[in-house]
Amino acid sequence: MTPEETVQAAKDLGTKAVLPSHNSKFKLSHHTWYEPLERVYQASQNQPFKLMTPLIGQQVNIDEPGQEFKAWWRELY
Repeated sequence: MTPEETVQAAKDLGTKAVLPSHNSKFKLSHHTWYEPLERVYQASQNQPFKLMTPLIGQQVNIDEPGQEFKAWWRELY
């Protein structure tokens, strides 16, 4: 599933939050390691769900809707 398909699936399912996983941990593909997160971040702008992008190892409380996450990968490239 591409990042854009992830956003569409979230919209179709009416989710409240999206937590992308299995990406941006290792460089295992031809694209840059941060590309999947950046693409899902861009595609999620102005959507009816919250995109949760925790830093690797950061704890996430799915019951806390006000929890904020920054675009941490932008600080690393």
